Amino acid sequence: MRIKKRKISIKSLNRFISAIAILIAIFFLIYIFEGNSLKSINSDIDNGLVNIKNKQNELNSIYEEINLTKISINEKQNQIDTEKDILEVSNTVLEQNSSELQQLKSGGNCNLHDPLFSEVEKFIKEDNSISENELIDNAKSQGIRCAYVMEMLTSGNCYPLIGFNTIDKGMIYFQPVTWITTGKSSYSYNAHIPDPSSKILVVW
Repeated sequence: MRIKKRKISIKSLNRFISAIAILIAIFFLIYIFEGNSLKSINSDIDNGLVNIKNKQNELNSIYEEINLTKISINEKQNQIDTEKDILEVSNTVLEQNSSELQQLKSGGNCNLHDPLFSEVEKFIKEDNSISENELIDNAKSQGIRCAYVMEMLTSGNCYPLIGFNTIDKGMIYFQPVTWITTGKSSYSYNAHIPDPSSKILVVW
């Protein structure tokens, strides 16, 4: 049995080669397109990360501004509180000056003296005053020179004190302490050493 050999013409071969070339070109174009797409995606991701970082920086800046604003508000509040305390002290000074003026007119303050430290200790221990003003009045009634004192800290806080210019130990201060037992308020005065950085306002 004879097998017929098919002759492949040059024209058919050229067509086949052309088809292969077209397929190769198509695959090459697809490869380039996909590579460019991947580069574009990577570029988009990088740009997205940069935008996220920029937004985070903006948020951090906003948070910092908020914190600075809070600090400024706290400082202003401390200034307001200090001014209120100073105003209260001024009112106390006015009241005491008015009281002292009346006592001067009647000759009441002429007998006041600066006490010894032991005299102050005895007075503080025996006194039952429930306010600074009452303690000052009680001291003066016993001839003891006593001052209303305001300690103003650098933080803006203020604390009322009582002061005595003792003969043997110089200026000493007492801080009022209040506590509640069985529904009743109790008062005492503890020796106090002011902070060296604080301002002391003394009103005799």
